[in-house]
Amino acid sequence: MTTKNKTGVLSRELAELGRKVQEALVTAASSDEVKAIKTELSDSLGRVGEKIVAAAKKAEETAKKEKIKEQARKVAKAGVKATEGIQKNLAGGLREVSARLAELAKKLDGKK
Repeated sequence: MTTKNKTGVLSRELAELGRKVQEALVTAASSDEVKAIKTELSDSLGRVGEKIVAAAKKAEETAKKEKIKEQARKVAKAGVKATEGIQKNLAGGLREVSARLAELAKKLDGKK
C-alpha cells in the first residue's frame, strides 16, 4: 500500500470515527437521563436564584428597620429634650402665676 492510499484510508477511518462519536453524543444529549439532569439543574438554579433574591430582600428590610429604629431613637431623644425644656418653662410660668396670686391675695387681704 502506498503512502497516499494509507493516508486516504486513515482519513476515511477518522471521518467514520468522527461521525460515530457525533452520533453517540447526539444520542446521549437527547436521552431521557440527560433531559432529567437538565431539568433538575435548571430547577436547582431557579431555587438558588429565589433564595438569593429572598436574602437580598430580607437584608434590605433589616437595613430599613434599623434605619427606622435609629430615627425613632433620635426623635425620642429630641422629644425628651423638648419635654425637659417645656417642664422648665412650665415650672417657671407656674412660679410666676403663684407669685402674682400671692400678691393679689395680699392686696385683697389689705382691703378687708
